[in-house]
Parts: sequence; C-alpha cells; structure tokens
Amino acid sequence: ILDENIGPIDLDTDADIVGITGYNLQASRMFELARQYRARGKLVVFGGACATLCAQECAPHADVLVMGEAEYTWPRFIADYRAGSWSCRYQEHGLVDLASSPTPRWDLVALEHAGIVPLQTTRGCPFGCEFCDVILYLGREVRLKSPDQVGAEIVALYPQLEAARKFSV
Repeated sequence: ILDENIGPIDLDTDADIVGITGYNLQASRMFELARQYRARGKLVVFGGACATLCAQECAPHADVLVMGEAEYTWPRFIADYRAGSWSCRYQEHGLVDLASSPTPRWDLVALEHAGIVPLQTTRGCPFGCEFCDVILYLGREVRLKSPDQVGAEIVALYPQLEAARKFSV
C-alpha cells in the first residue's frame, strides 16, 4: 500500500492489480497514474470518493470502478477476478455495517515516514456543508465502530508504530 503523502509510488510493481483512490481534487493525478500503470499492462481499479461521485469522468481511465463503500464490493471483485470474469463496475448501493469493516493491514503501510496515522472510528456526517461531499457517499447518519473494534485496530497499529519509530529521524 503506497501513499504519495508518505513516499514515492512504484510504477514498476509486480502487482497484477493496481487500486487507486482519491478525492475529486486529485482526479488528474489518479488519471495520470492509471495511464502509466495501464501502459505497463496492469489492471487498474479506481475506488473511493472520486470514483463514486465522478464515475463518468473516471470510467475511461480505469478498467474497474468500485463505487461506494468497499467492504462488500471489493471481495466480490476479487472473487470475480480470481474466476477470470470481472465486471467494469461494482457499486454498493447502501451503507455498510461498520462491524464488517476489516482491521486495516497496517503492516502493509510504510509508517516510518508518516507524520500522522489516521484511525477511522466513524463514517457519515450530520452536517450539510456546501463545500463537502461526504454526505453524498457516506450518508448523513454518523455510524460508529464499536469500542472493541477500535481497540483491535489500535492493537494492530501499535507494533507497526513501534517498528516505524526505529526508522524515524
């Protein structure tokens, strides 16, 4: 898992599938990365806010769009991919139960260069700020992860932070 806020992107990865996510204001960078990965023969999957809210604009740049929350749609895509027959669009029409949200794989993120590590505890927003599109794809109702789930995520994150501290300057 690579984040350009933390370090450089590996355009020569040996991955078969490259997933790219971003916000609408990052669309041009998403499209550029997709072009470079597709030129290298990678299957490019877009997900997240931009793919969900601007599907028409994103579709020409990606092989697959995962729209909405991905807890249910990503496993369906992976199963279809393994079976050799996937769709160009996977859409979650409802809001997922956050209890089914997996613990992040922090061991796959280069945290030694991260200034801040976000821990997601909620989704949705009760407000309707005109500059924000969160309510359009995550809903107005604030959904909470359980304290046990958040605790498990902290427990999974802690060893990675400890290992990252050894490399920080």
